[in-house]
Amino acid sequence: MSKTPTEKTNEYNEKRKRKGLEINRGLPLPDNDIDYFKIVKVDVDWSSSYSKNVILGRGNFGKRYFMKKRAKDLKSEIFYKIKDELNKTGMKFVNDKVWLDIFVQKPNAGAGDAINVIDLIADGVSEAIGVDDRWFSIKSLDWQIKKENPKVFIEFGQADNIPKKICSYCGRILPLDCFNKSKAEKDGHIRRCKECMSIK
Repeated sequence: MSKTPTEKTNEYNEKRKRKGLEINRGLPLPDNDIDYFKIVKVDVDWSSSYSKNVILGRGNFGKRYFMKKRAKDLKSEIFYKIKDELNKTGMKFVNDKVWLDIFVQKPNAGAGDAINVIDLIADGVSEAIGVDDRWFSIKSLDWQIKKENPKVFIEFGQADNIPKKICSYCGRILPLDCFNKSKAEKDGHIRRCKECMSIK
């Protein structure tokens, strides 16, 4: 009994997934010596409201979470400072890895963990540069005690000007021309590279 078109498509897709898995198994560990050329640096005054432990409140009798006004204001400050830098330099960011370098000054040791500032900072950077924070990686995160005028220093960069996508089958980050240009691909609904799709 011959296979239906749907059964054939499913069979091909399973073969493509297996090929993608084989490619994925051979991927080397990434080189963490990042040489990015697009660099933006801004600083903002330290606030305990950067911490993920305090940025959210609960409303509607505890059924709904919302971002507190102070946290929104801090995110907006990051957003506008970055936008100002981008306007000065004409720098544009694309869908590819963005490396964050965060240095937190805090007034005392009990003023919150430096690691808790990542979420709010990443949200502000993401909105300013138009790149989803799923592309973000932490290059470094450090802190010190600064008794007077503590600040948060934010640096981020990108190593390429070529927009990328991540193949759903092999997991590689590849330029757009490594993907088929079907309508679904253009709309971002399908992310399968040409190599994984090359099964006949």
